[in-house]
Amino acid sequence: MKRTRVTRLLLMGVVPLALSACESDVDATIFANAEECAASDQLTQAQCSAAFAEATAEHERVAPRYLSQADCVADFGPEQCGPARDGSSAFIPFFGGMLLGNMLGGANRYPPQPLYRPRTGEFQTAGGVGVGTRTGAIRVPEAATKPQARAITMSRSGFGSRAAARGSWGG
Repeated sequence: MKRTRVTRLLLMGVVPLALSACESDVDATIFANAEECAASDQLTQAQCSAAFAEATAEHERVAPRYLSQADCVADFGPEQCGPARDGSSAFIPFFGGMLLGNMLGGANRYPPQPLYRPRTGEFQTAGGVGVGTRTGAIRVPEAATKPQARAITMSRSGFGSRAAARGSWGG
């Protein structure tokens, strides 16, 4: 193999890793519900309720969508999925919590994001970014705090295969 080709292949593998290492982490907090948020004494009950309402509205817009309930259950577990409320025939996982990024420090730079809890036990954003296994203060990649542009339709490829996303969630 020519040296230039080896160098090019090496750079193709290293550059994405180097760029992802440059992404900054931000302070965030995971809350399972509005009551947990209010009990943290970081926000008022009204602020927590408003943030959860915003995250719930966002959930309806960006939740991962499955063509069948069985596919959703395979990723999220029994009794963790239901029909989407948008009139489609899709199934979506239930709202599992909320991610607040940088809001607690006073700089409300990021809107509340809905979180989902797949069988892995790790909270994930609608974009499939894992943010931790427990509630409370954490540091997350800045990408986790950005709103998802649209819902991603999930599909399964047949017997014995894992879920594959049409987009970036869970892929």
